[in-house]
Amino acid sequence: MSNLLDKASILLTPTAYNNGSMLSVKPTDGDGDFTFVRGSAATRVNAQGLVENVQIISSELVTNGDFSNGSTGWTVINGNITDKYNASMTAYQSGIRITPFNKTGKFKVLFDLVITSGNMKFDAGGVNNQTYTTSGTKEIIIINPTKFEFNAFNLGWVGTLDNVSVKEITEDTNLPRINYEGFSYDGNGDIIPNSGCGSWLLERQSTNLYLNSETLVTQSNATSASTYTVSFYGSGSITFSGTHIGSLVGNGADERVSVTFTATSGTLTSTIIGSVNKGQLEEQSFATSYIPTEGATNTRNQDIATNSGNATLINSTEGTIYFELNKVNKNSSSRFIGITDSTAFSNRVQMVSFANSDLFRLEFVVGGVQLSINYVETENIFKKYAITYDINLIRLYINGVKIGEIANTVGLPLANTFESLNFSRNGGGNPFFGKTKCVAVFKEALTDAELQSLTTI
Repeated sequence: MSNLLDKASILLTPTAYNNGSMLSVKPTDGDGDFTFVRGSAATRVNAQGLVENVQIISSELVTNGDFSNGSTGWTVINGNITDKYNASMTAYQSGIRITPFNKTGKFKVLFDLVITSGNMKFDAGGVNNQTYTTSGTKEIIIINPTKFEFNAFNLGWVGTLDNVSVKEITEDTNLPRINYEGFSYDGNGDIIPNSGCGSWLLERQSTNLYLNSETLVTQSNATSASTYTVSFYGSGSITFSGTHIGSLVGNGADERVSVTFTATSGTLTSTIIGSVNKGQLEEQSFATSYIPTEGATNTRNQDIATNSGNATLINSTEGTIYFELNKVNKNSSSRFIGITDSTAFSNRVQMVSFANSDLFRLEFVVGGVQLSINYVETENIFKKYAITYDINLIRLYINGVKIGEIANTVGLPLANTFESLNFSRNGGGNPFFGKTKCVAVFKEALTDAELQSLTTI
């Protein structure tokens, strides 16, 4: 298949992006790049299987956050450093400081804190200082810090500090997401969670109705007579009462569990027992990526990727489009992915996921006249799709099998009509939602043998 992809005029895989663009592998001059819009922060599952804000733009800035090398990278202030930093604060000012650290920008600081007695103060040089009175994993956002210092002053902190992390973040809100959520199998046939290959993550708008979601506590939320999904990470449980009766039990810190139910109008009470982290309550029929909240609900906007290619990269008189994707089933509106003209959109070759249905359809439209091949898609898994068109036939292959072919009775558009490849119907409307590993456009109609090879799993 790699040799076939070498023939593509446009090739997109989950490799590179910047604010406002999903960058294509081919061509390299930028003409194949997708314009990307979301307009809000969002999270992804990274290659290590951890949930992170996509706006994090640096790698780890602390080289010895677990103190495995003692005082390496740290300045001791009237205190001591042993493994995991053991604090016994008796002096007026005792502590440790990450050195050197005097940077402009916005930074996310995470650390695990144990307080045996007293309190601990985090000092960023007068910027967003915090005093901590309880143990746990702590997070703080700092702008233009002059130092990162953990100390006691007169607070008499006794305890330990571990897993200190500092990463730079950006305010950019149109950053695409390469997501690694999924699984593979080890040599014994057992599932390894969050070990999937990277894919572009494109999602609908959603709101997390839970408050202070990182470490969830018992709370009540207003619901309507509608479908809701609850998800979380952890080994604890949620018991539901009020507008829905039921429960959800966790499987561990690194595994997300979810439940979907139909609530009545009124108040839903979620009673928390044990460790329930990254809790999410959404008014829809499946769980989307984690949306962090604090004292208010939070909304992640929909992802839209459009406007890749031009008439020199897309052939209007014959061609092939290839996708490797995992679409979202049963959207509230129909969703589109494919090539179109750039004005009236009356000429297009697209796959359509129909609203509230398992129907997936190839649509070949010339001058507003449509030919189609239907396919019932019931499995929510990655599949390989290829569409090819010429003056004679329209063909659809999925996972190495010809799903259908029809005679081309509507003709072809004029040369240079197809000008844009989009994850949407018409340059932004009805955007496609799902996960995508590859999109390719060929300026020729591939043969049956090539289509079979290209789409075989």
